[in-house]
Amino acid sequence: MEGLRETASVVADILRDMEECREIAISKSRIITRLSKRVIHAVHTREDCTADLESLRNAAKELLTSLGFDMDRYQAAVDAFGEYAEAEILLALVNGDKMPSFDDIGTVPQSWLLGMADAIGELRRCVIDRLTRGENEEAERLFACMEEMYAELALFDVPDAVLPIRRKQDIARGVVERTRSDLFTARMSMR
Repeated sequence: MEGLRETASVVADILRDMEECREIAISKSRIITRLSKRVIHAVHTREDCTADLESLRNAAKELLTSLGFDMDRYQAAVDAFGEYAEAEILLALVNGDKMPSFDDIGTVPQSWLLGMADAIGELRRCVIDRLTRGENEEAERLFACMEEMYAELALFDVPDAVLPIRRKQDIARGVVERTRSDLFTARMSMR
């Protein structure tokens, strides 16, 4: 049949390229996720994470470039960039810096929002740590960040098919409320 073999060959090449991109996305996403977790751990243990952060940022740039800035096609990349956003947001807020935007860190809005939602839970750990160390002012500052982040997060009302955010909103609300209760208890015990 005329044209069949040529068209099938083109389709095979396209699918081969897509499969290669997918494999790259999965492989590099694992690296980004691993490095993100190391940076988050370093924030909690107050260790220097400069080297891991630099490696993380480089891996994120490499993945974004290799995907042609089209992360939406690969869920593994969206998830990894959510972890990356979580690490960047947590680090910035603990250091007293401004909230980085998705453009600042080089990710898509969906990953940034999912990362921000998860960063609320990580900030709770920081608040509890500060309270146990008697660093109450810092605990209050970090809690204020949590509240502000949740207030913005709660405004998003999109179908799960667009962005699965509802469960994270519910979890974040509970985390903020528990942290508020912990701060109240700490204030009362200081009186």
